[in-house]
Order: sequence, then C-alpha cells, then structure tokens
Amino acid sequence: MSALVLAGAGVSIEDVASVARDARKVDVAPDVMERLDRARKTLDQAAASGQQIYGLNTGLGANLGTTVEDDASAFQRQLLEGRSGAVGETLPVETVRSTMFARAAMLSAGGSGLSPAIYVALVQALNAGVHPVMPSLGSIGAGDLVLMTALARLLIGEGEAEYQGRRMPAAKR
Repeated sequence: MSALVLAGAGVSIEDVASVARDARKVDVAPDVMERLDRARKTLDQAAASGQQIYGLNTGLGANLGTTVEDDASAFQRQLLEGRSGAVGETLPVETVRSTMFARAAMLSAGGSGLSPAIYVALVQALNAGVHPVMPSLGSIGAGDLVLMTALARLLIGEGEAEYQGRRMPAAKR
C-alpha cells in the first residue's frame, strides 16, 4: 500500500482507518514543511516583539492576563506536566494511531506555529509504530487535552510508549 501524503487538506475516514488499522505509512508534502516553518517564524517573531500569545507567553484560563516573564520553555513544560494527570484504562492502539494521524493531518495546514521538528517527530513515531500510552480519563474537561498531553510527552521523551505490544519509557523509543 502506498504512503498517504499529508498536504494540508482534509483526509477521509478511510484514510484514518488505513493508518490506524493497517499501519499505512504517512508522508508529508514539501510545502507542508514550508508552511510549518513560516508559521513558526511568525510565532517566534510575535513573541519576541512582546505580543501576548495565549498559552505561549500568557497563562491559561483565569490566568489569561498573567504574562510569563521567565523561561518560556519552562512554562511550556509546566503546562504539560499540569495536564498530564490522566487515569483509567489505556486506549487501544488503533484509537491512539487515529488520534496521532488526525493531529498530524490537522497540523499539516500549517497555522499552529508548531516547531517543524516536532511535526516530523510525530510523523516518524507514527510510521515507526511508536505510540504514547494514552489513559482514557482525565480531569480536565477540554476536548482532547488528555490525549494530546500523552502525545506531547512521547515527543519529548517522557511518559510511556507502546512499541510492538510492549510498554516502555518513552525515552527508549
């Protein structure tokens, strides 16, 4: 089966199913990487100019008006750690793969400001069959926050990963 190419446009349910169930490989169109790079540079420039950007250099929720004045990367790590308190049965690999693929497809539009290196790591993990262990329940009621926290932790080498049916520390992936 040929690789499915993410180009920044929509994907079908059949595409999601083929990646989730059949481990179909995913490629990325070159213009996606260019869009990701431009968006990241725009985000970095805006932050460097002092513009307040929700969740990047401002607090979240009730702390929206709070400016992050210390190390922004430490703040980002704190946000991640503060939202990784999920519990419950772990989600099946097909569900995790569909979540990873759906996020990669959405991010391929290029407007998120995500680091291109993180995007590449996401696609590489998916293609290699390395999946975050995603608990099914979280205490924060915001959509897919629990799932994305598990995925983000995998991409920075934290949390747990599943590979070929075995659980291991993500750092070993």
